[in-house]
Amino acid sequence: FGFHSQKEAEEAAERMNHDYAGKAYGYVNINMLDVVPSGCSKGEGLRKATALLHGTGTAGIGDSYNDIPLIDKADTGFTFHRSPQEVQKHADYVVDSVTEALKIIEHTKREQS
Repeated sequence: FGFHSQKEAEEAAERMNHDYAGKAYGYVNINMLDVVPSGCSKGEGLRKATALLHGTGTAGIGDSYNDIPLIDKADTGFTFHRSPQEVQKHADYVVDSVTEALKIIEHTKREQS
């Protein structure tokens, strides 16, 4: 759902998450509201994909509130300097670009081998 401001999206999320607790969840995405079934998030998607693919060493990058579950669930979480402070609090690294995040991942892999 689209709103005129982030504040309106946050208010709608608060109402929705209260009224539909356990059934659906609304994640604020700048001035949008992403609505998903309860228990469904980008973080849960990462967890399931990692289990299905028998993966290790996950990384996630996102720029808004709807990305917090992904950033939290990833072994290494990234966000951007332009992201809201609340999102930055969840990240291991705050970067300027995806390219910078990939360089950090590559550097970390070299150090571990």
